Amino acid sequence: MSSPENVDTNFTNSGTTITPIFSSASSPSVNLDATTPAWALAFQTEIRKLTQKLASQEIRLASVENLAVENAKLRAELSAVKAALTEAQTMLKTHVSLPASTTTTTTKASSSPSLAVVAQSATPSSPVFASAARPTFASVVASSSGSNTTTTATTTATTATATRVKRKRKSKKPVPPSPATLAAFSRKFSPKSDSSSGNGYRFIYYKASKHPLSWYREKILPLIGVSNSRVIDIHFPTHRVVCFLLHADFVLEFTSTMHKNLKIDPLLDFDPLEDANLHNPALAASDPATRLRKLQDLQNIRVLRAITFVRLSVRVSVARSMLSQDFISQAQFDAILADTLAARAAQIPAATTTVSVSAKERKEKKRIRVEYYFNLNYLDPVSALALASSPPPSGPSTVADAKASAAALNAMEV
Repeated sequence: MSSPENVDTNFTNSGTTITPIFSSASSPSVNLDATTPAWALAFQTEIRKLTQKLASQEIRLASVENLAVENAKLRAELSAVKAALTEAQTMLKTHVSLPASTTTTTTKASSSPSLAVVAQSATPSSPVFASAARPTFASVVASSSGSNTTTTATTTATTATATRVKRKRKSKKPVPPSPATLAAFSRKFSPKSDSSSGNGYRFIYYKASKHPLSWYREKILPLIGVSNSRVIDIHFPTHRVVCFLLHADFVLEFTSTMHKNLKIDPLLDFDPLEDANLHNPALAASDPATRLRKLQDLQNIRVLRAITFVRLSVRVSVARSMLSQDFISQAQFDAILADTLAARAAQIPAATTTVSVSAKERKEKKRIRVEYYFNLNYLDPVSALALASSPPPSGPSTVADAKASAAALNAMEV
């Protein structure tokens, strides 16, 4: 459809120019006559609708901008109130440790800027939707950063003041002693047997299969409720007999506990020096005196090995009891006493350096000590130590080895 020719684009009417409606101001009333085209009337109606919508959007935009200004003011006030509250709480915590005059002065000096900020921000300076100049984004950011800087400085100052205050540490409650500890202390006040009578420490024998010693320490003793510290030593005189070295005052309690829990009783007729306990085929044809001497030597080695594993605090007592029962000789007891006293003296000063010793080295030292104690039955201390320090044979030194070494040494001296 072609547009009509000679169309008046200025919408003139009787020689008067009509102003186009493209602003948010109210459009003037225009009286159109019947000669105005229909499309012009429709166009004018749409323009009026758009003008009304534009006016409403301008009103809403002004409201949003006023709300943004109000929000920025409220944020600044909230930051100031938080800073004042934090400062007040810090001063309240440090009020007890600081003098009264210092606390009052510091509180007034530090809290006055915050209170001034709060009072100034709380005073209504203008209505929410005032026609004042609108703040820019840069001014709002600057005011927020200024308040944050003041808050950070105040918090840093109060933190530095709080770090100088020393708090009293709460005393730890004492740990109640365990039943085992109480029992150990009570035994110190109970009557004991006379160690000089030969009843200080005794060997108690039970029939059992040969298990590792750790099995008895970790399985049997905890099962029956016996402390490891009360069992001095465990060894096997034969393959089917286990031996417990106990204090004489603990024998009755131990045997009763074993009978109650495991339903077993000790072997009262077992003698480690009995001829039937020597199972070495090489000595089967030997005379009874030689076999008895071999049994005594084996028992002596077992006792010496047990003494070396006893803690230093009771080692001398155990050795004295073994001496009274003729399990060790006087020379062996004197050597054990000298070594124990030297070891106790070495423990008195605090060790400045810690020397790590491997398990193999500790085992070798114990072997040399046991060999030395055993050789004292036949040799002088110097020769006994020289023989014990030699490379170990397949087993402990026997009587023949000790006698042969003694004969060799005598021949060298001659």
